[in-house]
Amino acid sequence: MKRETKQLLYTFQHDWFPQLFYRQQEALTAALINDGETVHRILTSLAGEAGVECSIEAAEMPVEVLGYPIDRYVIKIAFPEPDQDPLCHFVCLCFDKGFTDMRYLTVEKSAGIDGDTRPFLCGWTRDGRHENYGQCELEEALDRCVGLYLGEYRVEYLGDNE
Repeated sequence: MKRETKQLLYTFQHDWFPQLFYRQQEALTAALINDGETVHRILTSLAGEAGVECSIEAAEMPVEVLGYPIDRYVIKIAFPEPDQDPLCHFVCLCFDKGFTDMRYLTVEKSAGIDGDTRPFLCGWTRDGRHENYGQCELEEALDRCVGLYLGEYRVEYLGDNE
């Protein structure tokens, strides 16, 4: 992946997309549910505005919509395998039917204390704060995101790292 594409993807995953989710949640989630190529179109549009070519194909960013009891939903958006930190393996848009309980969660490739890279469960708040919930195995990351949103898992909050 080109350096410009990596920077674009980082900005998309950690700035533009969380802001879009928190500001235009109804329109964005409806578009994602109805059209799996919405993410690619948004990313390509932002790339054009930034004067950068987007070398990621729509098929590399599959969208999965999950529904849970009590009208709660999670939209998982996968990305190409991250080759540097802190790019994301995937993000989860978590919301209820009335958009009163929303979370933007990420599973990021990050370096641990030992210097090895591994997935970390993180998130972005409505006010732009980055939250770190610690490392996880990639195979369990979606369950941890859903559990964190639904309150079924106790995930240790490791603090902000802005």
